[in-house]
Amino acid sequence: MVIGSCIQHGTRTPPQEPPSRPQFGIGTSTRSA
Repeated sequence: MVIGSCIQHGTRTPPQEPPSRPQFGIGTSTRSA
């Protein structure tokens, strides 16, 4: 589920993959919830 969100974000900003790393942490937090 979180991966899908990551892919959508990546499609929006493919070159923003490195900065997406910290964003991934936020998604993990939601998954834990």
